Amino acid sequence: MASSNSILFYDLTRNAEGPARGAHSYNTLRTRLALNIKGIAYETVWITIADVESEAIKAGAQPTTERAGKPLYTVPFIVDPSTGRVVSDSPKIAVYLDEQYPDTPALGPSGSEAEKRTLERAERVFGSLRAVCLSRMWDTLPLRTQAYFHKLFGEEKVVQMITFVPEALPGSIDAALQALAEIEGEMGANSFLGGEKPCWADTFLTGVLWSLRIVLGNEDGTWKALVEARSGRWGAYMQEFEQRGWLKVL
Repeated sequence: MASSNSILFYDLTRNAEGPARGAHSYNTLRTRLALNIKGIAYETVWITIADVESEAIKAGAQPTTERAGKPLYTVPFIVDPSTGRVVSDSPKIAVYLDEQYPDTPALGPSGSEAEKRTLERAERVFGSLRAVCLSRMWDTLPLRTQAYFHKLFGEEKVVQMITFVPEALPGSIDAALQALAEIEGEMGANSFLGGEKPCWADTFLTGVLWSLRIVLGNEDGTWKALVEARSGRWGAYMQEFEQRGWLKVL
C-alpha cells in the first residue's frame, strides 16, 4: 500500500483505463518487477514519452545517455522520499534498491558474462517481435506520444516502424524461440536464472516476456507460440512470477 514514504516510480502510459494505465515498456517493467519482488512500497507516476525529459528534470533525475550530442532522459527513474534520492536507469535503480533496502531479496546486477549473455538474448527475443508489437499497440498510444514519434523519426520512418508484414511472422517467432532456447540452455532445470531465487537477469527477461504478453494478449497466437514451446517451459516460468504476486501494477 502506498504511503507518504512510498517510492515514486515513473512509467509510460498508454490510452488505457484503470490503475494499470497500460504499462507496457520492458525497460520499466523490469524495475517494477524489482520493486514487487523486494516488496518495497511504491506508487506509479504515469507520463507519456513526450514528457519524460520535462518530468525527469522537474524530479531531479539525471540523463542516462546522449542523443545527437544532447542529454537524453529516459524512464524508468525513481524518487525515494525516505532518502531524498533520485535514481535513473534500471540497472542503477536495482543497485540502489539492493544497497538501500538490504533486508529485501538482493537482485544485482552482477555484471557476469553469463548475465550479459542472458540480457543480449532477452533483447533478441523482443527485437525479433518489435515490429509486430509496434503495429499492434500504435493505436493505443496517446496522441501526444504518436506526435512525439512523428517529430523524432519523421512520417515515413514511423510508417515503416508500425507496418508489419504478416508473412514475416513465422521467421520472427522462430528467432525469438531460438534466443529463448539459448537462455534455457544455460538456465537448465532451475526455476529462475538465479537458481532457486530470481536475480537481475530474471527481471530483465521477465520484463521482456511480460511486455509481450501485455501488448499481444494472452490469447494471441504469437504469445501462445512462445509460452507453449519447449513443453510450456516459458509459460511455467511466467507462472512462477504470477503465483508470487510479482506481475502486478501498482
